[in-house]
Amino acid sequence: MNPTLFWFAQREHDSSLLWIERQQIERATSFSYRLLPFLLLWASEVGSIDVVAPRKNVWVARNANAVAVMRTSWSNRDAIYVGVKGGSPAESHGHMDVGSFVLEAQGVRWGIDLGMQDYNSLESYGLSIFGTEQDSERWKVFRMNNFSHNTLAVDGQLQRVDGDASFISYSDNPLFMNAVLDLTPVYEGLLQEVRRGVAIIDNGFVVVQDEIKTLNRMSTGVRWSMATQAAVEVVDRNTFCLSQGERRLLVEVVQPRDVVLKVWPAIGKYEYDASNEGCSLIGFDTWIPGNVSRTLQVRLIPECSPTSGQDVPALSEWKVTSYL
Repeated sequence: MNPTLFWFAQREHDSSLLWIERQQIERATSFSYRLLPFLLLWASEVGSIDVVAPRKNVWVARNANAVAVMRTSWSNRDAIYVGVKGGSPAESHGHMDVGSFVLEAQGVRWGIDLGMQDYNSLESYGLSIFGTEQDSERWKVFRMNNFSHNTLAVDGQLQRVDGDASFISYSDNPLFMNAVLDLTPVYEGLLQEVRRGVAIIDNGFVVVQDEIKTLNRMSTGVRWSMATQAAVEVVDRNTFCLSQGERRLLVEVVQPRDVVLKVWPAIGKYEYDASNEGCSLIGFDTWIPGNVSRTLQVRLIPECSPTSGQDVPALSEWKVTSYL
């Protein structure tokens, strides 16, 4: 429940801002939130408002912590929802989660973010967790570095704290909703260029596509990973099947084909790291020769989605509503 949205809805004369809040009120039996009394001020006229669904299914924010969100529906509880993050680890309370995404489909959260770890639990070990230098103790904390997020790790190294990734294009085309990030600044010194595109195609499945150009060195190791609370089964050399209750999601590695799928425990190196019980990381490692371009393409396919057999073009050919 976010009472501030009632103020915004009245100011902007936009009842769609209350679409989620109305559902919260209808489902809840009680609330416990310190700002709840503001409803007395800001929700006085809500009873007479006809709350309608938002018109937009794609939204891109180009602020200091850039994010893009997209969904196939506001009313269908089985709809696909994806959020992807740009920005910089140097932002206030930031994590090395640049390029990370979350995914929901069929009413289930499949790709998760482990969230922040309670600062008291870390400071009790004497950690200096508010430093934002590249070698700060903050980045030793598993939940705060890129090894625990749904993004890339290159040669086992941390993302660049001083890097800042921005969205370069997006599309609200209902058959090819997407957003494309330039991740190059957060992998400076590790990769020559890297871009990540996230798309919902035909309202049926999600593509996460990374296009990488390596530096002029012998080879570069790249790890693709996603955190999940689902049960994980390796179906074949390129496909995971995730399950939660009766719901299923296929995670198919389309490129490269010659990978070994892996499941890692979502556990940090140190005793102060949170246990993350019930969570795991899925993905793969790949080695890319020096000074070449490679594409990593992973499809996330809800159980009852349309076929995913269609080709997905290079990021430069993705449908574009706006270049940013």
